[in-house]
Amino acid sequence: MVVATASEPASTALEEAVAAFIAYYNNRRNHEGIGNVTPADVYYGRRSEILARREEARQRDAGVRSAPLAQRLVSSEGVPALQNRGNIALTMTIQVGAFELREPVPKLRHPRLLAALRPWIDVGSVGSKALTFLGEEWRAELLGQLTRPGTFYDFTRYRPTTTLKEGQRELTLPNTSLHYAQATDGQDWLLLNMLEPHAHGEEYVASVLALLQHLGVRHYCRVGSMSAPVPHTRPPIISGSASDDALQERLRQLGVRVGTGTYQGPTSILSLVTNEVQPLGIDTLTVMLQLPGYFEVDPYYRGLNALLELLSGLYDLSLNLDDVRKRSGGQCAALDEKTRQDSGAEAMVRELEAAYDLEPESPAREEDSPTLSPELDRFLHDVERRLDEPRSD
Repeated sequence: MVVATASEPASTALEEAVAAFIAYYNNRRNHEGIGNVTPADVYYGRRSEILARREEARQRDAGVRSAPLAQRLVSSEGVPALQNRGNIALTMTIQVGAFELREPVPKLRHPRLLAALRPWIDVGSVGSKALTFLGEEWRAELLGQLTRPGTFYDFTRYRPTTTLKEGQRELTLPNTSLHYAQATDGQDWLLLNMLEPHAHGEEYVASVLALLQHLGVRHYCRVGSMSAPVPHTRPPIISGSASDDALQERLRQLGVRVGTGTYQGPTSILSLVTNEVQPLGIDTLTVMLQLPGYFEVDPYYRGLNALLELLSGLYDLSLNLDDVRKRSGGQCAALDEKTRQDSGAEAMVRELEAAYDLEPESPAREEDSPTLSPELDRFLHDVERRLDEPRSD
């Protein structure tokens, strides 16, 4: 097989166009006749390795087809990435369920996956901002996203955004994104920023499960935050659960309330992921922060700092949280000042503090609970009612 080359620098528009096509033809365009690789892959001896890697992925994912919630087949065929369709410069991907992953997919060693779910349990953007922080800290790279996000999202509820870059208008669609990173200790991490689907929830869950299996995930941790009757003047209450006793004990040592949740009511279809990964041999862990429900601050830095400190202790991470702590202190000071200017709000915070301070000492004795004012009692019931109502955006 002869690989075409451009022997001379392009000096005209026609020569430049021909040179661009030759580069695309040799280095980017997969050819069916040589096994869906590029001529350059054959010329430089990469073909056998690429085909072997694809076969390994196909064999590893063979069990996905028989899983109850993972019916989508894994295809290793290269397809143009969504954001580049229509351009000559293509990014090759493989299809895993409803997701497309960029090639080459890194060889991961017992990766841990950290997931956040928006907007259902992301009050103050604590979970999603934690993933963003870790991604920046570890210089994470985008690994994959949904191929057709419109299958799952109503774009009149999650609006696309438009931006201008160098005079060109770009449209960004709401999506679920997966990033790959390596911590300073060499541990492989996957950061899954999930946007809750409006439709085809079962297919979305099946695709997430297929993704975890395809990438060999061994540990799945979902983090989030919710509104609760707690004061902003105290550390956020953190509750959690884990799939094995060792993880549960580790959470207790870090001050997490393990197995104390009593919530019953509406939830997210993504809760199925936690249930379904355990039979696959994947350790699971969930963490939920309770944040003040009487104001809306986004991002809420005190909650973000608490979550990052917990993750640091849980996984022995080395993180520089100085900026987050500084922002947390400034934000809390501003909220304190705002509270002092409103006598009713100040009284409410004091009562919440009294309830907060008493609860860890004797949570089981109802007669020890402080007497709340009628106004605060109505407020707490309103918070509970709002938490029980599904969110529409």
